[in-house]
Amino acid sequence: MLTALIAFVTFATVADKIRWDDMPRVFANAAFMIVVAIVTITHFGRGKPVARVALTGMAVYYVWTLVIGVTVLVAGESEANAVMVLIEVTRTLFVVAAAILSFTPSAHTYFRSYNLYATRVKATVIAGLAWLVAVAAMAVIVAVSFIDSLPSHGRSWIDWATGTNAIASALVTSMVLCLLPTYVAIVRQFEYGRQWARVTLCVLGVALSLLAVVQALDVFDDRRPETLETVGAVLCLVFVAAVGVGFVLSYLPAVNAHFRQSPRPGDGLGPRGYHFS
Repeated sequence: MLTALIAFVTFATVADKIRWDDMPRVFANAAFMIVVAIVTITHFGRGKPVARVALTGMAVYYVWTLVIGVTVLVAGESEANAVMVLIEVTRTLFVVAAAILSFTPSAHTYFRSYNLYATRVKATVIAGLAWLVAVAAMAVIVAVSFIDSLPSHGRSWIDWATGTNAIASALVTSMVLCLLPTYVAIVRQFEYGRQWARVTLCVLGVALSLLAVVQALDVFDDRRPETLETVGAVLCLVFVAAVGVGFVLSYLPAVNAHFRQSPRPGDGLGPRGYHFS
């Protein structure tokens, strides 16, 4: 609710500074993020471990963005009023508290019940390793991009936070980094035979592979690419190869058989996933 309120206030504040042709894109992005948050919270309530990891990653991201926001506010470059800052601080406190509470013993037992009767087999573990290699390659690519966007060459944190290009790149890459544990959690659910996890890995893998190929081709077309760009291009190719291997291994007969035999989440459990012995 606080995130939706912040998005609405922010949109109302900068609406007069946005070009009319950019309005639909900005509004669609804000609406998409809110819908994703609502869906994730819903699955969190149903005890899905991936949702817990995703929301914890978002808590870390909110703390990071709050630090940047306070830096901009101290520099006198922020247009946000005291009420807006108070709302953001309140949201950050709530998500941090929620993240901590979601890892208490009782909460851990509740989320553990999601895979209480699920098992992993050798075929899905091997395929999962290929997906983990892809995640690791993506993590290095994004981490290098994030570090490269941080203040350097004598530039202060305030100058960096009040800039445009560098801070925008840092915010995007930091969000991906905060959500990397979520991708690992999806691989874990894939190994347990969750069909939605296999579909998610394949769809995201193919989409990101297309972007990785374009990025690699742009670097190799350059006659004098920088060393960092060359390393990034090689990692993009590693990512694409890992996704290809993971995709093929994910639909082997042994894997398909395991997915058909895997119990549905909640089988043998009581209301809302609790196990009654």
